[in-house]
Amino acid sequence: MTTVYADNAATTQMSRTAIEAMLPYMETIYGNPSSLHSVGQQAAEALQSARERVARCLNASPREIYFTSGGSEADNQAILSAARLGERKGKKHIISTAFEHHAVLHTLESPAARDNKKEGRNAH
Repeated sequence: MTTVYADNAATTQMSRTAIEAMLPYMETIYGNPSSLHSVGQQAAEALQSARERVARCLNASPREIYFTSGGSEADNQAILSAARLGERKGKKHIISTAFEHHAVLHTLESPAARDNKKEGRNAH
């Protein structure tokens, strides 16, 4: 029987190319890039190199590239960053829908979003 996997929006099988590219960082260069020891510094160099490669592909600056652990963290970071930037420009509303992914809704209902509501800024 053939399995048809139709939930690629949630999780997608990694390509062999991606797995092979990641293996050195799972087996040898696995240190915390914030650490001062040699394994951590190797990881920091690899992280910076990856940031530079992605930035070149996107015609961006490496300092504009952030890596997250997954979609929920990325949603959270994007929403809160956009809210802070918007607030600086006098924009105090984030428009959303009731059927957003829970990561989006939870972020909009977070204490940071509630603080915005208390001060007259709508979170969604």
